[in-house]
Amino acid sequence: MKTAVQITAPFLLIALATPCPSVAQVIPDSSLGAERSIVTPQAAQDLITGGAIRGNSLFHSFQAFNVNPGETARFSPPSTTTNIFSRVTGNNISNIQGTLGVIGNANLFLLNPNGISFGPNAQLDLSGSFTATTASSFQFGPETFSTITPQSAPLLTISAPVRFNFGNNPGTIINRSTADGTGLTVKPFRSIAFLGGDIHLAGGQIIVSDAQIRLSSLGNIVLTDQSIVATNTVLGNPNSEIRLVGQAITLDGQSSLRSNNSSTNLGANITIEGQTLKLMDGSNIASATNSLGQGGNVTTTLSGNLTITSLAQNSQVSSSSFILAETSGPGIAGNVDLSARQLWLEYDSYISNKSRAFSTGNVGDITINASESIIGQFVSPRTRLGGFIGVETLGSGDSGTIKLTVPSIALKNHHVIFDNTWFTGNGGNIIIEANSILLDGVNPFIPDFSSSILSVAYGSGQGANIQVNAQNITVQNGASIITAVLANRDEIISRVSDVNSGLLPLFDLPESGFGNAGNVNIMADTILVDGFDPTAASRPSQISSISLGTGDAGNVGVRARELTLLQGGAVGSSSLFSFSAFGLPVATSGLGNGGSLTVNADTITVTGVNALTELPSFLGTQAGSLGNAGDTQINTRRLNIRDGGTVLSGTFTSGNGGTLTIDAQESVIVDGINANGQPSTIAAFASAPSELLQLAFFLPEAPKGNTGQLIINSDRLTLSNGGTLSAAHQGTGNAGALQVNVNQLRLSQGGQLSATSLLGQGGNVDLQVRDVLTLRQGSRITAAAFGPQGNGGNLAITAGIVLALPRENSDIIANAVGGNGGNINLRTGTLLGIDVQPQLTSQSDITASSQIGLAGTVKIDFLNTEPNPGLTILSISPLSPNDRISIVCNSLAASRFILSGRGGIPLDPRQQITSTTVLQDWRNRSHRPTQSSPQAQSPPISSAPIEAQSWHKNAQGQIELIAAPPIAIPAPPTCSNLSINPS
Repeated sequence: MKTAVQITAPFLLIALATPCPSVAQVIPDSSLGAERSIVTPQAAQDLITGGAIRGNSLFHSFQAFNVNPGETARFSPPSTTTNIFSRVTGNNISNIQGTLGVIGNANLFLLNPNGISFGPNAQLDLSGSFTATTASSFQFGPETFSTITPQSAPLLTISAPVRFNFGNNPGTIINRSTADGTGLTVKPFRSIAFLGGDIHLAGGQIIVSDAQIRLSSLGNIVLTDQSIVATNTVLGNPNSEIRLVGQAITLDGQSSLRSNNSSTNLGANITIEGQTLKLMDGSNIASATNSLGQGGNVTTTLSGNLTITSLAQNSQVSSSSFILAETSGPGIAGNVDLSARQLWLEYDSYISNKSRAFSTGNVGDITINASESIIGQFVSPRTRLGGFIGVETLGSGDSGTIKLTVPSIALKNHHVIFDNTWFTGNGGNIIIEANSILLDGVNPFIPDFSSSILSVAYGSGQGANIQVNAQNITVQNGASIITAVLANRDEIISRVSDVNSGLLPLFDLPESGFGNAGNVNIMADTILVDGFDPTAASRPSQISSISLGTGDAGNVGVRARELTLLQGGAVGSSSLFSFSAFGLPVATSGLGNGGSLTVNADTITVTGVNALTELPSFLGTQAGSLGNAGDTQINTRRLNIRDGGTVLSGTFTSGNGGTLTIDAQESVIVDGINANGQPSTIAAFASAPSELLQLAFFLPEAPKGNTGQLIINSDRLTLSNGGTLSAAHQGTGNAGALQVNVNQLRLSQGGQLSATSLLGQGGNVDLQVRDVLTLRQGSRITAAAFGPQGNGGNLAITAGIVLALPRENSDIIANAVGGNGGNINLRTGTLLGIDVQPQLTSQSDITASSQIGLAGTVKIDFLNTEPNPGLTILSISPLSPNDRISIVCNSLAASRFILSGRGGIPLDPRQQITSTTVLQDWRNRSHRPTQSSPQAQSPPISSAPIEAQSWHKNAQGQIELIAAPPIAIPAPPTCSNLSINPS
């Protein structure tokens, strides 16, 4: 309040010309002349009237504009006013520590290029919208309302400024307000905007309902100290939004941008545009709906990096930072659409779209476009978790889709991209388009967690599909691309969710693990699946789909120019038992079937084993539960399996193995034994699991399911250095069938081709070899039964040539122990170096024996090969000379027949083949006698060599060939001198 002061007359004019001091320190200037602003002090309030009226707009101009704590500055415009444009022409910032208000419904614009600061107790009390700006002027068409050249109000009648003009160094807008738990706020269907240089919310809040919030900066926008910018959609304003536009935008110290929808309409969108966005120390951007309405979308458009990290400014790892959209009711969660140059996820920060427990709404999508890279790295020492990009449904609504488009993705130390379904809702899809993808390593604190692209069905909903298209994909050190169905949902959910698993039956939810796992489809130029991490040796690097529940595993499809599996890396589909944290199998687990595997690659290399678990590199399908294994189809030009690598389809339990088909245009090479004595292998199998697998997945000691079928079609198949091709059964089932269709089949250095059974029937082997079947250095082709009852299998071999060396002990076997020997049916054009024997010997043998039962049969059919099937068969009847003599000679009695030399008569095949040598005549014929009469001249002698007609010994005993002398041109032939050369 003013203090009464008595003044003398000389000072009267000065007192009238100078604004009176006010409690709010609102001081008008004189730039508007007679239309200047008028400040009337009242009890704890300055009432602002006057100003220049232009239509529905009112213009005010101040030398200074401040509001002290606990006090109010309130504009009182005419009732017809729509917009109040106020400027500060002085050189100081505006400090708003109290309440700034407007009587009526007019919108208020406060312009101070020096800066505007809202204190902790600052409030807005107005029915219209509010804009605080540090621009230098309002622009109305060709006219301005400027602080640089303060003039009268524009003459035009304009309802809103066309634009804001900023100087070279616009001031900062600061908000520290937390008044009434909302800070600065406006009424529904209105807006609040900060437009200036840097914008800093230092613990301040801007919380509105059904209104717009806009922070637009020519510099940086920073939210610190738990600042909140939020809009609540209650009535359903379709124009509600939170929009931030700036250069570097930072949320730090658990600050947040929030959009909450409790209406039936669309919630407020959160939109961020600028160069960079960084979320630190538990800061977040979140959109949520708990009603019928859809949640607002979260969108970023950045020319630089988007960084989400738990790191605080003081370099101490703190709370998780995140971007989130979610639904907890029937409404659909909003979408998350992020665009940036690089996306960095650090520690346990994340990007998520989900539905909360028991909600019925669908989950929105996550779309990320990064022009350079997506990088996930570091594990939080606080939570011991890495970061993720994930969508999931914990209710009956369906999950969303993740779509990433980026040149490079690198996820390390347990950073994950996932799409999960927990109850009845179905999963969406994970779609990734990239040039290079690196998935590397496991969580150093919890090694069972790895860097991965992951989809899991925990409940009865269908799991999400994974589709990856890239140039180069590397999955190493225990990382994975995997879809799965799990049966131990209730136990897991009690650990990772706010839902008490004991309450789940009250919601009539289905048993867990009934949903099918999603499919995996990978397309790339090169794919490398390499090794394991020593801290989690039982978790290999893998691309796979697994069922550990009642639902089936998904199908896996891989298409590449080059596919390489190293050091225990795996690509396939499997079914297994699920287990609980108490070491017991889960009741509903192990019933699902494995999915199929399809691989299309120009070159496939499978090599090496896991050095710690001794598990080999693996390509194929398998059943480790009550379900059946899926089929495997491999299409390639070259398949190389070395150093203990395996291509398999089989079973460890009562489930049946699948069919394994390999179509290789050029070659299949199975070569070598690893350091642990494990051979490189292609197999359809039913095998006894290792003790490690028995303990881990509750598997029986011997399998009961049947072995599947193994089919290979190729130009060349090579089994060398112990390499094995087999259809085998180590339990009571049958060994299955093995079918090979190749042009060349070579077994060397102990190579093995077999169909064997331990307790059941030996398998059937059908070999179709167009050219040569070679057995060298102790190699074997076997169809045998090693048990007390089973009969040996059947061998059907068709080959152009079967070649072995007798002393190298290479064998063709259809033997048995307790049962009868099998049958061998061999069809070949040539059989070399291997003989039929009643028992095996130290030579190369063909046997179908039995130690106890009856011997089998060996039948050899030699093919009737025709070396020149296209030639015409000649008559064996002798030619009649009369048929070869011209008919003109029939009337002449002096006819004769002369046979000269071999001519065209073929050689006797029993005679030695000799070459014919033609000697050139080197005699000098340059001095020939001349004839005076042309009629008496002899015909010219040819310069070509003349064939020798006879020979004799000269005086030295040497043989000389003699040519006949030149002869005259003979007379026309008559029947008396006709000779015929029957060629």
